[in-house]
Amino acid sequence: GGGGLEGVIGRIKRRERELLVLKEKERELAEKEKEKEKEVVEGGGEGEGCSEAVVPLPTTTTTPLQPPPPVDSLVLKTPPPSTNIPPSVLYGLITLSISGSGSGGNDSSGQGSLSDLLGFEKLPLKPDPPPPLYIRSLTLSSFNLTSIPPLHPFPKILSLDLSENDLSSVPLTPDTWSSVKNLRLLRLKGCSVTTVFESLKSLSNLKVLDVSSNSLGPSELSFFLTSPLDLKRTLTSLNLLPNPLSTSPNFGTQLPTLLSSLSCLSTFQSSPFSHTVTFDVSALSLALSSSTSTSVEGTDNSTCSCVFGNPCLTKDTCKTWIWHRKEDIAKRANTEKDFDPELWLKGPQD
Repeated sequence: GGGGLEGVIGRIKRRERELLVLKEKERELAEKEKEKEKEVVEGGGEGEGCSEAVVPLPTTTTTPLQPPPPVDSLVLKTPPPSTNIPPSVLYGLITLSISGSGSGGNDSSGQGSLSDLLGFEKLPLKPDPPPPLYIRSLTLSSFNLTSIPPLHPFPKILSLDLSENDLSSVPLTPDTWSSVKNLRLLRLKGCSVTTVFESLKSLSNLKVLDVSSNSLGPSELSFFLTSPLDLKRTLTSLNLLPNPLSTSPNFGTQLPTLLSSLSCLSTFQSSPFSHTVTFDVSALSLALSSSTSTSVEGTDNSTCSCVFGNPCLTKDTCKTWIWHRKEDIAKRANTEKDFDPELWLKGPQD
């Protein structure tokens, strides 16, 4: 965590000291050369009428000074409060990932400690405001944020992860993302937000969206269906569930309609999605309800998309009795009329 940053800063400081030593040596050599040349000129030759030419000493060549090696990626886990990223490091970063313990360690808003950590108060005063950072990927997961930090210093960001922060009191609006309009990926998993889709109007390039494990209700799903959002034609991956919106009596018809409106969607709930496959919403609802029940030894309560005809991508999202034959089960779900997803979610059926 903090040790990694201290090591980076230590290497940069050592390099700076080395550069100072080299410059001092160059200065001493230059002075010695001037003294020798002066002695030759003043000595000239002995006796009158001496016309011996003065031959200048050869110029000493030195290896050009090299700047410290750039650090383009930095990962900090639960950094101590005194940690500070100096501008010399911050302005060279492309990827910055900071994760907290999920409790304690930051102030009430999270912004103060984040500002201190990024060293905003030490950025150049001119031009004002400071020049934008070059960071393309920013992760601030489980950092105890209760509000979204200012994003204007990060106009070049393509990926933003704010997962597992309590943002329940944050009114998300289009202005929230107005300074990061080039976002391609946005993760807001487990942030306790109640609305999100209206705020995404300004993100016309968004491809990956994760808003799972929040407090999005049926009205949020209705808004998504009836609003002309650019992300309907750009999203390729969507994680939407679990959320309270699945409790709507119209969920069975609304979800397929929503998915069919996303013309470029290829991944839903971290599993491959195809517009040509019939989506069994009743089985999905059952899987979601069972995932909140108490785990039974020897079973896996995760939502398994194999029984819907889409093979799971990871073992964590698949039933333990299906994972080793996921392709076969997905094929059977698509082709066998008597295939019962409800039974397969409870256990092996052959």
